[in-house]
Amino acid sequence: MSERAREDELLRRARAGDRQAFGELLALHLPGVRAFLFRMGARSDDLDDLAQEVFVAVIRGLKDFRGAGCFSTWTLGIAVNVLRKAQRRRPELLEIARPEVDPAPGPLDVAARAEECGRLARALRLLSPPLREAFVLCDVQGVGAAEAARILEAPEGTVRRRAHDARERLRALLAAREVTP
Repeated sequence: MSERAREDELLRRARAGDRQAFGELLALHLPGVRAFLFRMGARSDDLDDLAQEVFVAVIRGLKDFRGAGCFSTWTLGIAVNVLRKAQRRRPELLEIARPEVDPAPGPLDVAARAEECGRLARALRLLSPPLREAFVLCDVQGVGAAEAARILEAPEGTVRRRAHDARERLRALLAAREVTP
């Protein structure tokens, strides 16, 4: 059975109330949702709570999922909405992400990489949410512009423009050293 056919079967069973099927869907998509939330700047302490909110919304909306697109696209769209609502309630939700560095390099390499990753994380925080969302989806998560447009509920051209503008703004911020360690 193909991956798509397996997911379709799990969706059918989950809609019928099969908790085990929903658990399998959760296991398949939770890592991607957590990674997206983290890359968007959610604090590590809040990832589980935010992911739970996403999947509660998924459960509530499962009967409305039409299957026209990928379940993962639909789920990431819900994650975007949950994160936006959470940020309105608690603006401190975003933090400057602490980079995870490979312990194998020497101390100077680790320090330089950590500083560089920290600068990028701080620069991402300076972007407006629409630019950050487009950049993270397209350039970090590797989602195509058409799929990102469905997730963000925006025209594909708008998503492409936002991702481009985000790259240009990040390039300018990092080159001008406006983002300090």
